[in-house]
Amino acid sequence: MEFLRKQDILVYGAGDFFNRNKEIIKEQYHIKAIIDKNKQGFLEEWKLIKIDECTDIAYEKVIIMVENIRECFLIVKDLLNVGVESEKIVVGGGLYGAYADKYDEIKVLPDGKMRVSRNGIKVAVRSIDEFNNVYATLVGGWYRYKLNNSKKDIVIDVGMNIGDTTLYFLANNKVEKVYAFEPFQKTFLDAKENLSEYINDSGRVEIFQYGLSDVTEERTIFFNEDMSCGMSTKSAEEMDGYDVYGFYYNNGLAEREKEESEKILVKNAADVLAPIIEKHKRNNNIVLKMNCEGEEYGIIEILNKEGILSQIDFIILEWHYQGNERIIDELSKAGFSYYCAEEKKNMGQMCAWRCGV
Repeated sequence: MEFLRKQDILVYGAGDFFNRNKEIIKEQYHIKAIIDKNKQGFLEEWKLIKIDECTDIAYEKVIIMVENIRECFLIVKDLLNVGVESEKIVVGGGLYGAYADKYDEIKVLPDGKMRVSRNGIKVAVRSIDEFNNVYATLVGGWYRYKLNNSKKDIVIDVGMNIGDTTLYFLANNKVEKVYAFEPFQKTFLDAKENLSEYINDSGRVEIFQYGLSDVTEERTIFFNEDMSCGMSTKSAEEMDGYDVYGFYYNNGLAEREKEESEKILVKNAADVLAPIIEKHKRNNNIVLKMNCEGEEYGIIEILNKEGILSQIDFIILEWHYQGNERIIDELSKAGFSYYCAEEKKNMGQMCAWRCGV
C-alpha cells in the first residue's frame, strides 16, 4: 500500500486556534516548528521559533493559525519581509476557521494582498476593511437581486471601490453590462486589476475614474488605503460632522500614517447617467447600485430634479450619516416602492423599485 508523503510545514501561532485544530493538522502535515512571537522553548514535540529563524528550516508551507484577519495581513507582511515566498504562505482561517466553508480559496499574493475566491469570482484585497466588504458582497449576498422579466439588466455601479460588486454583477448572466464609477486613484487601479479579465476581453464593463455627485468639480480629499471602503468625496461638515477617519483610527482599522491628500473629480450624475439610460432603457432593465458614502442624497435629488430617476427600474443603495428621509421623499415622488433597514445609527440599506418592473 502506497502512502502519500506529508508536506513539511511551519505553523505561525501557538494559541487557541491552533490547539483546536491541532489533531487534523497533524494528520495532514508534518509540523517542523511553530513560529510564535511571545513564547519560547517547546510546545509538546515542536520547537518554538522566532519569525526570522524560519529561513534556517526547510519547509513547503507556512500556515498562519491566527483567526483575526487584520492580524493575518500584518503577519503576511512580516513573513514576506524575512524572505518567505508568497506561494508558501497559507491563511489557516481559509482551511479550518470561519471562512473554510465560505471561500473556495484565500491566496496570499506577492504584494501582501489576499485574493479571495468564491463561485468563480476572485477579488484581491489589501486590508481588513476590504476583506469585510468583499465578504458582505460575495458571502452575505447583499447585492443579490432578480427582476423577473425577459429583459437583460444594465447595472450602474456608483462606488465601485475595488470592483467586488461589479464582479458580482458580471457573474450574473442576466446582466448585459456594468458602468462603474470610482474617484480615488489607488482604489480605481485595484478595481482595474480585479476586473482585468472583463475589461480586456468581454466589453461588458466600462469603468470611470471619477465619482458622481449633484455638481461637477474637483475636490481635495484625505485618502487612506486602509479605509478605502469608508472613503467619501464629502467633507465631515457635509456629513453632519461625522468623523469617519476617527472611527477607523480609533478602532484600529487604519493607520493614520497612511493618510495622504488626493485631488479627485466628481461629475453631475444627471449629466453622466442621462445618455447611458437613454441608450439602454427601451430594451433593458436599468439597475442603479449606490454605495458612495454620503453622495447618495445629492445624486438621488439631482436625478429626480432632471426627470431621470423615474427611468430607473431598480435601486440598491446604502445611506450614510444623514438618515433616510431625504432619499425616501425623492423615491416616493418618483413613484418607487421601497424596503429600508437601518444597519447602524449612521447607516442603512435600501432597495427600491417601480411597480410593474
